[in-house]
Amino acid sequence: MTRLIWICLLTLLFSLSGPVMGVNSDFGRSTFAAKTTLALPAPSVVPNAGGVIRSFVQEADQTYYRAFSGSQSGAFLSAVKPGSSAFAREALALPPQNTAAYIQEVLVPAGTRLQHSRALPAFGRRGGAEQFQLMDNIPNQNFGTGAALP
Repeated sequence: MTRLIWICLLTLLFSLSGPVMGVNSDFGRSTFAAKTTLALPAPSVVPNAGGVIRSFVQEADQTYYRAFSGSQSGAFLSAVKPGSSAFAREALALPPQNTAAYIQEVLVPAGTRLQHSRALPAFGRRGGAEQFQLMDNIPNQNFGTGAALP
């Protein structure tokens, strides 16, 4: 049963990674796509885990936070600044390669589509923290430079 849950979670993770891979890239972006408003995904539930995912459009510019150790841009954000890298790794159930050595502010402009959920347990970590996933490209300059996270 545990193996089935992990397979479902990994399948979900990889199915979501397709749109995420190009989140901050202008490669292949057409003029038509940039002018077209995309529909929001309907609320969904992660099978066998109880995680509810809700989509929304950011109504006003808002600052979010992103804990990272590699790339300076990414799709998963938090509304609350983590107090330490250990807390970020545990509460956001970050993969082992993300040591959360840095924290950055990310300015999400009004009109950006996001998904909101709780981080589910993964990678031996408990999860439970609120997380947001960018569903639209935002300018690279909206990602702050980052500072060391204790």
